[in-house]
Amino acid sequence: KDYGLNYAQSLQRLNRLDSALTVYNQLITKDSSNTDLLLNMSLIYGVKGDMVRSIKLYDEFSTKYGSNETILENKQKLYLQLNQLDSAISVGTKLVELFPENPRHLTILADIYANKGNDSLAIDYNLKALELVPTYPLAQIGLSDAYRREARYTDYFRTLNRIFGNDEIKNSDKVAYFNQFLENKQFYQVFYPNIDTLINSFIATYPKDTSIYPIYADHLAKMGKLTDLNSFLKTKLDSGSRDSSLFFKFIELNLYTKQYDTTSFYASKAIAYYPKLVKLYLYKSYALFQKKDFDSTILVLKTALPYVNSDSVKVDILSMIGD
Repeated sequence: KDYGLNYAQSLQRLNRLDSALTVYNQLITKDSSNTDLLLNMSLIYGVKGDMVRSIKLYDEFSTKYGSNETILENKQKLYLQLNQLDSAISVGTKLVELFPENPRHLTILADIYANKGNDSLAIDYNLKALELVPTYPLAQIGLSDAYRREARYTDYFRTLNRIFGNDEIKNSDKVAYFNQFLENKQFYQVFYPNIDTLINSFIATYPKDTSIYPIYADHLAKMGKLTDLNSFLKTKLDSGSRDSSLFFKFIELNLYTKQYDTTSFYASKAIAYYPKLVKLYLYKSYALFQKKDFDSTILVLKTALPYVNSDSVKVDILSMIGD
């Protein structure tokens, strides 16, 4: 019996699923009480896409051995894959009743109701999850999404403040929220005070997290706070940041404000870190040209030529040198 089980599991690991099922079926005729056989067979049927057969085996297991959290979770996943949302809700409700201390069961129900368009219940279940674990990330994120869909923006931003103060949620995920804001100009303009409070609190909480700097700079630029933007970027670059996006933002800002000495200096600094970025040489050459330092302009353009991959750009640079 043990040899047969090990053999079937080996076939399963090798992805020889049909052969594994044949062995499992032979074994189960000899020992129908073996839970490992039922579970492994149900998993294989799930992988093969036979969700109905997989669910049937889970039901057999539950009938014989009672409700098991893992079994019910897997059964719920299968119903979701079949898009049988009402059945998934029924299993989820049972999970909440049997295992009331697990907030994940509540957030899954919340997600299902959200998919059904019932944000009111999605909010209720996420709030129940937060009663169990006040900082539970999935509940906070699900709750904020539901509030936004319901246009309950006071609640939405209050929840976002909790998300942005939650160390269990990656800052990269928080940055993604701001990228969504930046892409929606109308939303940004309407809720600028809320977004401004949120991002200032965010960067104050994690002042050394360099991943926040670019979106904070974009926020200042979007609101036309060019003096604040210039000061912020200069401070970060002078303190040792090598983020190329910060260099580009600072150089472009100083070109825009015609600060050509500053542009040339920081372009040189950036070139030392990123010698193959041709655009930096072009920025520096433009600043030098505006200062009428033509010899230095030609030298910078010639230095850039070996790093140019495009023939059209190379022709443009040669034309600039000729001019």
